[in-house]
Amino acid sequence: MTKVIFENSFQLARKLSLLVCLLIPVLFFTACGDDDEASPDTTIVGQLAADPNYSLLVAAVQKAGLVSVLQDASARFTVFAPTNAAFEAAGFNSAAIAALPNGDAGLTRILLYHVLGQELNSTQLASQTYTTASAASDFNLLYVNVASGVKINGAVTVTEANIEASNGVIHGVDNVILPPNDIATTATNAGFSILVAALTRSGINLSALTGPLTVFAPTDAAFEAAGLTLAVVNSTAPEVLAAVLSYHVVTGGRTFSDDLVSDIAVKAADGNGLYFGIGTAGAFVNEAQITGTDILTTDGVIHIVDRVIGQGTITDLVVRNPEFASLLGVVGVADADPDIDIAGTLASDGPFTLLPLTMPPWPHF
Repeated sequence: MTKVIFENSFQLARKLSLLVCLLIPVLFFTACGDDDEASPDTTIVGQLAADPNYSLLVAAVQKAGLVSVLQDASARFTVFAPTNAAFEAAGFNSAAIAALPNGDAGLTRILLYHVLGQELNSTQLASQTYTTASAASDFNLLYVNVASGVKINGAVTVTEANIEASNGVIHGVDNVILPPNDIATTATNAGFSILVAALTRSGINLSALTGPLTVFAPTDAAFEAAGLTLAVVNSTAPEVLAAVLSYHVVTGGRTFSDDLVSDIAVKAADGNGLYFGIGTAGAFVNEAQITGTDILTTDGVIHIVDRVIGQGTITDLVVRNPEFASLLGVVGVADADPDIDIAGTLASDGPFTLLPLTMPPWPHF
């Protein structure tokens, strides 16, 4: 009886051992299959797809046929990623993206303009121009300013930095970064109607000047404050407008906001000096405050100013521009004498000449 029980137990053990041997490979391969299915896509495309706030960007990347590019595990990218709200504000809602043909060249150009071919987190970005992944035939420069947060081309702000991916880093931005146009087209699109009208009537050919150009662009309100309404501009002699506008242009290179410091003086295209002052009240060129900066164009860069430069008095310049704070103090001391009225004199018609002590070199890039 004991022998029968032993033999039965032995046979049962052998059967169990055989069953285990058969099940182990099945369990092993099943487990491996489950791991493969569960492995997340950690590339830039995968990280964007995991966040519903970037679903329109993912749809655009798919439509443009750029998925394989941004999933390249051997590459390292920095992607400035517009949010859904940014895409919608630019007219790229889901229906508009779906209506585009696969591989649309215009969409591809826009998307590649958001990509750098190197991995740079927010602390590694510097105030400088970078080359994007745009095609060689397209304008591929992009300007980043890190003076206060991260701003791109003067108009786009990084709102969510350092989203890590296995092949780079993503920075969420609040606007679609559109590839630049030339200065005249950019001014037109931005609504600088009086400036555009003045340029047209003046006959100035910006492309004939030694570029790239740095342009200080007065707003419509600035022109109107100087008495240069649209009607006045359209009836003013072209040579007069050309003289006014030439004082707002610097030739020979792009000068960005981080290059502007106090006590810099530079000759404008008309040969006269522009004087810069940077202080707690802001940045000024002559009597005009710089209210917008670093609008990149294919032929230069635009900075927005709140006055038409050169249309005010010397007193306007000295009072507004921090560069002349010391002179203003001297004038105040002198005016304490009842027999001296320097401020009143400088506010009169003149003409007067105010000579700067130095004219340091002007940085160009």
